[in-house]
Amino acid sequence: PLETGEVRVRLETGQNRIDVNQAPDDLLASMLDSLDIERDTRNVLVDSILDWRDGDDIPNVYGAEISDYEQIGGHRLPTNGSFASVDELLFVKGMTEEIFYGRLVETLSGEYRRIPGVQDLVTIGSSTGAINPNEASVDVLAALPGIDRVLAQFVVDIRDEQQFADLQDFVQRIPALNNSDAVNFLTFSDGKATAIVARAQMEPSGVSRTVRIVLRHEERLRILSVSPLFFRRIQEIHLDHWEYE
Repeated sequence: PLETGEVRVRLETGQNRIDVNQAPDDLLASMLDSLDIERDTRNVLVDSILDWRDGDDIPNVYGAEISDYEQIGGHRLPTNGSFASVDELLFVKGMTEEIFYGRLVETLSGEYRRIPGVQDLVTIGSSTGAINPNEASVDVLAALPGIDRVLAQFVVDIRDEQQFADLQDFVQRIPALNNSDAVNFLTFSDGKATAIVARAQMEPSGVSRTVRIVLRHEERLRILSVSPLFFRRIQEIHLDHWEYE
């Protein structure tokens, strides 16, 4: 707590977002539907993401392979492999800056509401490919099959009182999601910390700023003895970069 607001600091893992390298077609479709993407565009994006990741040059029904892309600077598009960064999604057939970065829409009351972009929902750093409901934002939860924004906000409100221990605890406290397709994409295991997030909010204005320290995990060998050879594998965490919101 501060005299004029508060600062909250938390660890973030790759399980707080949808892993675009591991998400199946139904999860990708649900995510794009949550962004109010027109159906034909959604189908193109889903199949093109799958084509980008797979190892062949045979396009899916609505997808795109090498003949559908203009090759830029000698780099093969699509890569026929995992996305190396979230920004690579900008090159996928059907993707626009508006879909990627988000957009503002005017409501019936004349106010403006921001629809999040794909970049707000995805990661390439998940260790399991599943979403941890103790970490995911309302936008990410609403991107899962069977969850709308009202229910997603309810999940967040419940977890703020006490985090979910496991799937059984989750469905007991959120009975509307019992037997829902959403539970197929949930995990409650601890993942590797990928960032330290600090969010400051000032009162009474409500203005907030967030800084994210993105971490990089590396493994190295520590030689304990040469003859006989003994060594240990050491896990190291390094600061990769900062992000500001």
